[in-house]
This record gives sequence, C-alpha cells and structure tokens, in this order.
Amino acid sequence: MKAKKTKKAMVNLILQAHLPYIRHEENEHFFEEDWYYEALTESYFPLVRMFHRLEEKNTPYRITLVISPSLAEMLKDKTYSERFEIYLKNHIALGESEVKRLEHDEAMRAVANDILNKYKTVLSEFEAYGKEPLNAFISLLKNGNAEIITSVAAHPFLPLYESRPALIKSGLTTAAKVHFITFKNYSKGIWFPDCGYYPGLDEILKKNVLESRYFYVSPTGFALSDKCIKRGCYAPVRTSSGLYAFALDMALRDYVTSSFTGYPGDDDYREFYRDIGFDLDIKYIRSFLPNMKESGFTGYKYYAVSGKRDDKKIYNAERAAQKTSIHADHFVSCIEKKAKDVSSLIDLPPIFNIAFDTELFGHWWSEGVEWLEKVLVNLSNSEDLVCATSSDYLDEFENDVYDGVVVRSSNAFNTYSYPYIDGENSCIQRSIFNAIDKVEDLSTRFKGDKNPVKQRYIKQAVKEILLVTSSDWPQLIHNNTCTEYATMRINEHLGNINKICDLLSYGKSDTTWLVGVEKRFPLFEGIDYRTFTKD
Repeated sequence: MKAKKTKKAMVNLILQAHLPYIRHEENEHFFEEDWYYEALTESYFPLVRMFHRLEEKNTPYRITLVISPSLAEMLKDKTYSERFEIYLKNHIALGESEVKRLEHDEAMRAVANDILNKYKTVLSEFEAYGKEPLNAFISLLKNGNAEIITSVAAHPFLPLYESRPALIKSGLTTAAKVHFITFKNYSKGIWFPDCGYYPGLDEILKKNVLESRYFYVSPTGFALSDKCIKRGCYAPVRTSSGLYAFALDMALRDYVTSSFTGYPGDDDYREFYRDIGFDLDIKYIRSFLPNMKESGFTGYKYYAVSGKRDDKKIYNAERAAQKTSIHADHFVSCIEKKAKDVSSLIDLPPIFNIAFDTELFGHWWSEGVEWLEKVLVNLSNSEDLVCATSSDYLDEFENDVYDGVVVRSSNAFNTYSYPYIDGENSCIQRSIFNAIDKVEDLSTRFKGDKNPVKQRYIKQAVKEILLVTSSDWPQLIHNNTCTEYATMRINEHLGNINKICDLLSYGKSDTTWLVGVEKRFPLFEGIDYRTFTKD
C-alpha cells in the first residue's frame, strides 16, 4: 500500500454533552434542575459563542459534538426555557448586589463585575435565539464546521444490558429518532455512554440504525484484541458489521483531565469550589436564589486555585489568560510530536480522537472555553495537523481501513462496570432487570393491539424503562452525591412500570394517572414500543 506521507495528521476533538433528565414542573424552584442551567450559562452558550467567533475570523475548525437524547429534549422544553430566564435574572440581581457590596474592594469588585457581565451576555444571547437554547446548537450546523451526533436514549451503560437486547435496540432507535426530529438530519456516528462496548453491539446498531457509520471505543478495545490492530489506536477498524470503530486517545486527554497534572489545576485558574454560596450568609444568597436549599454554588467565585482555603489569591483574569496560551501551545505541541512519531510507524495519516465532557469547558474549568479556542487557532496554523471528524477521515480513507475485532471495553472506572454494580447498586440492578423483562413481555404480548390507550400505556412503560436505566443514577449513588434524589427517581420509574403492568394484566385503566405521568416526562416523541419486543 502506497503511503500518503503528504497528508497531515488529523485531530478529532469530541465534546460529549449529556445531563440527566431532571424535570419537575410541579415545583417552581427545583435545586437539581440548576445543573442544566449552569451548563447552559457556563459551557454551552460560551462554547457556541466561541465557535462563531472563530467563524467570524475565518479560522477553519472542525469539531464533533455529542448531544445525548435526554439533553436534546431538555434543550427543546419550554418549561426549562422559562425557568432558565428566571435563573439568569436572579443571578444578575445577585451580581448587581455583589458589585455594590464590594464597592470598597476594587480587585474583588472587578471579578464580580466580570461574572455579572457573563450572565448578562448569556441572557442577551438567549433572547437573540428566540429563548430556545436548541437554536444555539443548530446555528453551528449552518457553516458545516460542527458534526453533531447522538448517544443512546437516556444514557445507559450498555454492557450491563447485553442479556437484554430489547433495551439496547429501543435505546438506539429512540436516540436516532430524537436526533432526526431535533436536528433534521441523521446522526452519522454514535457515542456509547462511557464508551461501553461488547462484541455484537455494533451488529444491533447496524441493524436498527441504518444511517450509522461509526462509533467510539476505549483504547483497550483495540489493545486487548486477539486480532492484531496494525495501525494501533491511530486509525479506525472495520468491524464485521461494516461499521467503523475509532479508539480514543486517553494519553492526550489526560493533559487536561488528570487530577494530578491536568491544566485546570494551575494556581492562576479560577477555583471552582470557593464560591460565595459557601462564604456568605445563606439568607442573603437565598434572597436572590430561592431554590438554594443550603450552602452551595452560585457561580460567583472570586479566588484562584492557589493556596489553601484561607490563603487563596483573588482571581486575576489576565494571568489566567496567559496560562491558557501556554497550555494551548503545550497541548498542540504534544500532539505534533506524537503525530510525527506515529506517522513514521503506520502507512496512513493518524487520527487522534480526543474526547472531553463538554461541561469541563467553562463550568468545571472556568478558562476552558478560552483554552479550547486557542487550541483550535493553533491547530489551524499547524503545518503538521488538521482538525477533522471521523466522517472526514472515512470520506478520505475508507477504502484503506483494515478489518478488525474490537473486544469488550469501556472508559468506566478502569474499564469495568464498577460502580454500576457495586454495593447498593447491585440490588437496584436486579430490580431493573426484572422491570425490563416485564416491559418486554408486555410489548410482545400487545404488539399487534390496536387499542390506542393500551398503546399509550406500553409506550409510557418503555419510556420509564429507558429513564430508569440511565447511568446517571448509579453514578450519583456510588459517589454519594444527591443519593436521595437518584434513589427517588429509580423508585418512581420502577413504580410506574409496575402500575402499568398491573393495569394491563388485569384489564383495568386509569387514564387520569396516565395523563399525569405522560405530562411528567414529555420526552422521546419518536419512541416506538414495538422495538422493545422479543426477536
């Protein structure tokens, strides 16, 4: 095979955006909904703004953006949008109070004012997009620089459910339909949550989502394969299903995400955990943010990472900006060095697939959006690298890709299913398996039933099972974070499934209750319960 040495190495930056579906229309101020509003304010809107800034400067870039089906549904929801506007205005009122409170502290007042302006900017953008956050993401499709792909329904860890293919089939087909309804195009690739993969999963994907072309896996999926992967993790392989598997580059990602050496830990960056919601009187905070149950995050953070809690320096935006330049230069230079080394060993230009949680940029790492912008600018100026998506790579080199075998693997906690089946989660998982079997039996038994009310019951049961298998709940329980809420959601979904099974089994109906749960979870419009049947 003739080497293509004149081609540049490709860098595929993947931003994986997902949040658990949390919607409580019955409660005007619901604390856990703030996770979504924080992500919009600190990550999603700033990222979209940054991408458009690059376009205005004619800076070429390509990005892969994963938007999970549950997040896509939240972005379209009118109730969320109404509450997001209130959220922004409350934080603006808090910021204005802070600027006044700090009138005699010039340095800290400047930081507070910068944060206040951030909220004002997002409110202005929110209004410009017609108060529909989804429009911000759709705007990225106009110039063709972003490739948006989907994940799986409510984001389950798929290897857990290898013995329940009906769940996986339903999760994949629902995701494909939600993506098409949302973005008016087909998702060319798919992101398996935590890159959880087992042999045969791609066959289900190929059979049920005909438009899919590729998926991502952990590098161990290649490294542990019995069949030699000749180009290592730096080129895709074609699986027996005809789909293409791309392996992630974890070493390059660790320059950012390592808890020991990652860039966000630099002393000059903004400290995430030092927030006025912990420093000031909760009564003062709650007068602006009524959903604050107790001390917590407000978004107003005035200190840098440096020092211990009481010795931290006041945040300096100029010093932080200088560090983003240094770290962006370092990151791109590391990719260039690796590209040079790898290119000498394989016969195709390598592709480096580097994935991050979208919320890292702006939310967890305040300067992350600025850093990413500088990385994209550096990549556009590189003589050895070019931004590309998996689709770009296949468009050019599909005929040169080798066949390969990908083995069971994931990015979840050292590639195992832990923590999804440890401790309390192991007991919960047994209940979920039983519920899956019940719903599968119902869907099969009533598959040909033309009664519209029965169809609504079964459709709701499938929706409930997709929601209860979300990977977010066991993660929260394992991390001892919002455990009470996660447990409540699991019990709620299992309870709804049991009620539906009882009603249909005994030939009864409770349409008032059915309307209530349909309104409670108004998502997955394209769901088809007939996919949740025994083959």
